[in-house]
Amino acid sequence: MDASKKALAWICACALVAAAGAQGRESADLKRGALLYEAGCGECHTTQPHWREKRIVKTWPELLFQVERWQRVGGRGWSAEEIRDVAAYLNREFYRMPCPVAGCGGKES
Repeated sequence: MDASKKALAWICACALVAAAGAQGRESADLKRGALLYEAGCGECHTTQPHWREKRIVKTWPELLFQVERWQRVGGRGWSAEEIRDVAAYLNREFYRMPCPVAGCGGKES
């Protein structure tokens, strides 16, 4: 690979790393997360799934997965940002796990 191609590859790699870091620092809209949760999830269950001892969710990725899964089952059609907002709201209120989203209530990872 010649020098110009190596330089271009290096620049692209740096841009991807920077973009990934910037994504992790996004902040969630906790008010929107609370409203979506109350309107879309509160009708089927109370807070019990979140505070019970045998909870399924133990990490931020698991929480995102479960929110995405159940919004899909419920036919909500939420965007990735809305899923993140609901997960951040739940994390702040119940889970307090490390997460990469500012304002999620847990330690930022």
